[in-house]
Amino acid sequence: MSILKKLFGLNDETETKNDNVLISEDSDIKTEKDSNKIEPKIEEHPKKDNLWDHISKVVLLNWCNGKEYPSQYPQYFFYKYGIKNTKKVHQELIDNMYLEKCSKEHALKTLKVSELKAYLKDSNLKQTGNKDELIQRIIDNDVAVNFNGKNIYVLSELGKNFLLDNKPWIYYHNHDFMIDALEYKSMWEKLKLENTNVNGEIISLCILLHKLQKNMDYKKYNQAWLNLSSLHKIFSENKDYKNIVKIATKMLTIEISGLDDIISDINLKRTHLPYIRLNKYLVTDIKNHYEYFDPNEIDFIKEHLDYSIFGIDQIKDIFYSVLEDFETTEYNLDRLIDDINEENSYKY
Repeated sequence: MSILKKLFGLNDETETKNDNVLISEDSDIKTEKDSNKIEPKIEEHPKKDNLWDHISKVVLLNWCNGKEYPSQYPQYFFYKYGIKNTKKVHQELIDNMYLEKCSKEHALKTLKVSELKAYLKDSNLKQTGNKDELIQRIIDNDVAVNFNGKNIYVLSELGKNFLLDNKPWIYYHNHDFMIDALEYKSMWEKLKLENTNVNGEIISLCILLHKLQKNMDYKKYNQAWLNLSSLHKIFSENKDYKNIVKIATKMLTIEISGLDDIISDINLKRTHLPYIRLNKYLVTDIKNHYEYFDPNEIDFIKEHLDYSIFGIDQIKDIFYSVLEDFETTEYNLDRLIDDINEENSYKY
């Protein structure tokens, strides 16, 4: 019996099978299964700054929809997109007819219920009902409303069409998956050749799957874990529990193995091992949807164990122990690492 079996008291045996498919066959998200076939080709782009300017225009236009001019602008327009004078660019969007003044109904929606009732009271009209009913009563009775000089703008038809054509950039802005803008654009263009119905989620999935395979091949396990974490976010947004469990299993397996980016033939012989830190939310995901758990998913790590602290049977023992008692297992892992480090200190 191995030291870990003694430590954790587990004897679970699981069959293994050669199955490294990452995404469930019945997933609602359709993408390429062979990530090698969808590798984007990225070339040096002398107009990368122009691309970033384009993205910033898309993001700002989307943000300005329904906002007052001028507004209090988020700091990221300067720090992330390099817009030095956001107010000026906002004005340019208006001048170029991407934005137009909103209707009275839309402007009324920006007022508080108490303000709407005050206008109705001044006109001797009923003040009962929800906000939409109050607004409709003001419009039906042509009640004069003072918006205190507010200029609220919404998307024009030109603006709507522009955002429709550039919708994947909104997804790109809202999801920080550490994907380069040129890489994203390259994948987008490639996918459009195969399918006109391309969105930001599909683009991100294809890139992340390729990155994951590449990072595992090059033994960049920490980067692979980050790729899996991004995939986990996508599937969580879609409540795709089968793939959430699949991804969580792989992430937890990497954590248990102790693999990271800096492992090499040289520091594989290091005398001091770091503590293994596990993410409890991964355990929660697996336990909450255990009907989707496939123990064979753990086996994807087998071909990388020459750089792992533990063998495959030990990893499985720890995995099941983590599911059963997270805190105790983490404590015992710390003590085990202490013992290994102490033993190594006598050797070297």
